[in-house]
Amino acid sequence: MSSVSRAVPKVLIAVIVASLLPLSLTGCTRYRVRREMHDGNAAYKAEQYDKAIRHYESVVKMAPNRDDAWLNMAYSYRALYRPGSEHPKDVSYADKGLEAFRKYMQLRPDDDGARQYYLEFCQSALRYDDAIALFEEDLRKKPNDAQRIRALASLYIKKKDVDNAMKLWRRWTQVDPQNPESHYTIGVASFDRSYKSQFLSADERRAIIKEGMEALGKALEIRPDYFDALAYMNLLYRERAKLLASEGDLVAAQEDIATADRYQKKALDVRRAQIKAEKAG
Repeated sequence: MSSVSRAVPKVLIAVIVASLLPLSLTGCTRYRVRREMHDGNAAYKAEQYDKAIRHYESVVKMAPNRDDAWLNMAYSYRALYRPGSEHPKDVSYADKGLEAFRKYMQLRPDDDGARQYYLEFCQSALRYDDAIALFEEDLRKKPNDAQRIRALASLYIKKKDVDNAMKLWRRWTQVDPQNPESHYTIGVASFDRSYKSQFLSADERRAIIKEGMEALGKALEIRPDYFDALAYMNLLYRERAKLLASEGDLVAAQEDIATADRYQKKALDVRRAQIKAEKAG
């Protein structure tokens, strides 16, 4: 046999061995991933969350797309976090836990349960910007989703950002114009802004009251027996009466008080009728 013919089997063996090495390493990695996940889950069930996190971190280093490891890691950080705490350790738990949730949601964007848990974590950690960023991303995908618009507005209110909340509520009236609640919400917010804000100019207060009255008027066009809208229309007329009185227009102020009284009476009549109907039913 020639030297060439004797060399061929050796080359083939080398190629075969080289090709098997990645498979062997992959099998070893898979085993290690399963082992780490098993140990992490056992630690989690035993409420040893620090230990569980170490195992889950090992998993995602080997298998970054292992979504259950990211999710369980997020839950572990959430379990360690003390709501409202500003201690550096808790700040770190919140940072890492929310990041783990985001990693999971990138892999499983349709998991609404995890998204809800992420939002609850954001709120307990007072991380409203993180929650807002998630909803703004959602709205870019579904710009006419009234439920998401409302949820985002609520987050802005918790952040005490009334201006952005008002923009979203106005947007809600555009995407859901026949829903009286969308208009009612603007009316309530307008009353709150006028009643609670001490440093508004007269023109600013007048514009706020006007917007609220127009919104409540639309709500009552859709649902004439809307008790809450009637009650807040009463309050907004009283707000405008105070403004007019401060400007010396006492006649107009008294007219607004009389109108407020009529809305108040109508609201009470509606409520009595509702109570009567409930008792009859």
